[in-house]
Amino acid sequence: MFQFNKERALNLFKAELRERREPHFQQLDIQFMRAVESGDTTLQIEISTQKQTLRDLTNIDINSFETQSDLIALWPTGLLGASPFQ
Repeated sequence: MFQFNKERALNLFKAELRERREPHFQQLDIQFMRAVESGDTTLQIEISTQKQTLRDLTNIDINSFETQSDLIALWPTGLLGASPFQ
């Protein structure tokens, strides 16, 4: 019988989050440098906030889910699109 390993599932989930957020970081880095070059400190702050949001995606407590479905439901579709686990 299949036994759900929460720790392993969480590690795989976080690895996929990291991979899928990387292109977003690259784009934000470019936008940030342009904001620095133009002296737009407001945009720099906005971009820094967006980057922190992406970093925080992996801050998932192992106690925040019980099943594979619960974990998949934590996928940030608004930021990274559809979950690759469905």
